[in-house]
Amino acid sequence: MRNKEIRIRPQKEIFANMGLKDVDVQEIIFSNRNKRMTLLCTLPNPKSLSELDTICSNLNKKFGQELDISFRVSYADSNISVGDLLAIVDKAIERLKRKNALSRSFLYLYRASVVNNEIHLELKNDLAIEALYGSNINLKLEDMLKNYGVENFKVMFTSGDFSGEIQKIDDKVNEQIVTLSKKADEEMEKAAKAKPKTETPEQAKKNIIYRSREIKGTAVSIPDFFDLYENDVCIVEGEVFSIDMRETKTGRIIATIMITDFNNSMTAKLFLNSRDDLDLRKGDLIKINGKKQLDKFDNDEPTLMINTINKLEKNEAAAKRSDSAEEKMIELHTHSKMSEMVGVTDIGDLVSKAIEFGHKSMAITDYAVVHAFPFAYKAAKGKDFKVIFGCEMYMVDDSALMVRNPKEVDLEDETFIVFDLETMGLNSHKHEITEIGAVKLKGTRIVDRYSQLINPGRPIPKKIQELTNITDSMVSNMPRIE
Repeated sequence: MRNKEIRIRPQKEIFANMGLKDVDVQEIIFSNRNKRMTLLCTLPNPKSLSELDTICSNLNKKFGQELDISFRVSYADSNISVGDLLAIVDKAIERLKRKNALSRSFLYLYRASVVNNEIHLELKNDLAIEALYGSNINLKLEDMLKNYGVENFKVMFTSGDFSGEIQKIDDKVNEQIVTLSKKADEEMEKAAKAKPKTETPEQAKKNIIYRSREIKGTAVSIPDFFDLYENDVCIVEGEVFSIDMRETKTGRIIATIMITDFNNSMTAKLFLNSRDDLDLRKGDLIKINGKKQLDKFDNDEPTLMINTINKLEKNEAAAKRSDSAEEKMIELHTHSKMSEMVGVTDIGDLVSKAIEFGHKSMAITDYAVVHAFPFAYKAAKGKDFKVIFGCEMYMVDDSALMVRNPKEVDLEDETFIVFDLETMGLNSHKHEITEIGAVKLKGTRIVDRYSQLINPGRPIPKKIQELTNITDSMVSNMPRIE
């Protein structure tokens, strides 16, 4: 019973009470297994699609945000203009971006057009095209368009020039930076006038490195910072591990500061008139205050917009890690950066840290390589420390047959075919084939050749064209692989 669908014919008054005028909901299908509610409805025309947003909003308020709501729409007027079709495409993309992070990133800028039975989405680069095709976003959009009453249309991605749009976005960002900076300055001036200064100039110079006042109050932990509401004022402490400064077109500087408590990390930003206005370095322990904001230009990353920075004295003894155990361990499973996709640390640093902890030995167990051995030997040379040189090797079944259907025949007397495929990517099982090439051999003598270009059914990315020298025009009239 839990996996069965529940079908309901709703009362008209339910949706009329939501203020809907044009939507006629004929049936509701609810799947308890995946918490999905599908509404079968009829609209007079695509201009009434905005009423579906009202339904979503009301149902999510009633049943919670985890409820997945979708629609199957039909129109009383089956004649859909190109303008209405593009509006439906925008609606489908907007809905997909709410559910899919990849779509939010690569469909941030696009232009839609209709060519015969194809919807062309022009994107800013080939990377976006390859990423979206690789995740089947075109197929997901096609399914979503069907739900919005648009049948038999293929979605295609193409590359275009968006330099003008990007310039406008940069200009808008700069305007917002100037506005936020002025607002921060005004708030600080008001706070300075309302509260008398108590610290001496000598104290201010010693600890205050941005804006001349001492931060008083208790700092929240970095995890607690992420639980705050937007625009909440707070104080945070941490060690600086990254500083990035970028100059805007107005000449002002955006300083992005990353801080950590060695368990969690967060981002803080401030606006400067000059790079010299901030005397801050990696490794500094700081106390900062400001407002929490969601950075709309960085995927709504929670960010502290800094008002004031105080530098704190570091307790080196407390900050320094140590091994206080009476009986020291010996690490017998160590991966250095020579272990691909596993280790990230240089073996010399690992040996030095083990010696600092008072350890007497350590075993290297990199995957299938011994490249770290000389560096480990050099790091331990002359010290009371033993490096155990090891490696995690791959086991191969050397009794497995390397040839299928083997025959006891001299190769010179056998006829066979050697073939090669050109594809749209690195995986011939997943990526579309663009060319088949083959030769027929009798022993070591070529007796026949075969070559055929294949239409992959979608545009070939620019990078693949450069690698294979196969262009869209070359395959446009070629047969499909089917």
